Amino acid sequence: MWGEKVSRKCLTSPFQCPTGYYADNTTHMCVIPTSCSVNSGTPFVADNQTKYCVSGCYNNITNWADLDKKLCVVMCPRNKFGDNSSLQCLDDCQGTN
Repeated sequence: MWGEKVSRKCLTSPFQCPTGYYADNTTHMCVIPTSCSVNSGTPFVADNQTKYCVSGCYNNITNWADLDKKLCVVMCPRNKFGDNSSLQCLDDCQGTN
């Protein structure tokens, strides 16, 4: 279950979190993307498909983790590149073979 601060209710599904909020399994709260937890050094990002904060964007629809916005994206933002090994949007493609 996840807490939702505005209504002060416990929610049983991540899809019950308000629009723009995601279920964070570390804090058990509905949070905005930039508040998704960091777990064991791994920054979690918000996944629009599952409505969870996740350690990586592995689904077939949104493939890349935009660590600046902490959001799974279909295409990396301008001046960033999708790295197939890390599934993250990077500043350059050096050393990503």
